Amino acid sequence: MLNPDWKKLTPQIPVGALSDQYVSRPMEGGLRIAERMKAGCTTALIAGPAGIGKSTELLLVGVGLAPEAAVIVPLELDRKFNMRRLDPAEVMQVTALTAAEMALTGGVPLSASLMNRVRRSSAGEQPTFQPELAVLVVREIQRLAPDRPVTLLIDGMEKTPADVARPVFEALTSLGADVNLVVVVSWQLTFGPDAQEVIRPGEKLFVLHPIVVEGEEGAEGRRFFREILRRRLALPEDFFDAATGELTLAVGVIEEAIHLSGGVPRTFLQLVADAGAYAHVRRGSAWPDSADLANAVADQRDSLRRLLIPGDEKALRAVEGTDGREMELERKLRLLSHGIVLEHGGASGPVMRAHPLAQGLL
Repeated sequence: MLNPDWKKLTPQIPVGALSDQYVSRPMEGGLRIAERMKAGCTTALIAGPAGIGKSTELLLVGVGLAPEAAVIVPLELDRKFNMRRLDPAEVMQVTALTAAEMALTGGVPLSASLMNRVRRSSAGEQPTFQPELAVLVVREIQRLAPDRPVTLLIDGMEKTPADVARPVFEALTSLGADVNLVVVVSWQLTFGPDAQEVIRPGEKLFVLHPIVVEGEEGAEGRRFFREILRRRLALPEDFFDAATGELTLAVGVIEEAIHLSGGVPRTFLQLVADAGAYAHVRRGSAWPDSADLANAVADQRDSLRRLLIPGDEKALRAVEGTDGREMELERKLRLLSHGIVLEHGGASGPVMRAHPLAQGLL
């Protein structure tokens, strides 16, 4: 009998695009965005529900662009700064340092004098940071590799209020129109007045929709979720096909968790991890049963219930199956941000639906 370590699921930690735990999305993702940028798009905005894989797919954009880019500059801002009080000067400082480091790593030899200025600035040896230093670094890279664009991959901006994000975007545009910007943004910047020209003209919004897991159309999506779990727990490749006895029941629990996840990987992993924990605590078992999953679902639903305010239930019923345009903007942004409402892709356009866990509260 296999004894899985449920802590290895780590739902809150993004998987690197080159990690052996990475599983390619069955729907549009980072490589598709990279192809659009190769075709001429210079500004890509990535949005989607929490836990859908935005950070991972952002890095995958870099993988897709790497052969044609002079330097890929990954900026994980939320790991360095308070995103609700983000200072444009701080962003430009880390941009200068990271771009310089990536240039050297990629074999683009910046001048010793410029590298010295960057190092002194990052070490705090200069009284104040000069934002134009980032521009100088980018210009030097472009001079040395004129036919290959510099590409910034900016993560964490989905946690930044629109009024704080705007000055940061304005600072980044000072790097020049020939610098590619790929930015993870909040729902607030994809609907209503704030959605009009978020960074600069010609930008393209890419929404990472929930993975389809229902019906025949969802067969590939269900395989995707099973493979995520298999790789993170280091299970045998034939685990799902060869399961017998207690494992057959566990596979059924995993399948139910896939449907309850709403097509969001983090929710799926959290449900399975919590169910596994309940199995260990409640029964001393290595694998969860339906009662363990029910306890995990109850925990998740209670968390969602605490986020609801008067009027939400009526609004959730009204928005089901529509494109959401009639829902009050502030309520829509709040419900999307909390993952209570999910925007699904559709042949005729986006469709809003309450998350399966939220549907249980209606």
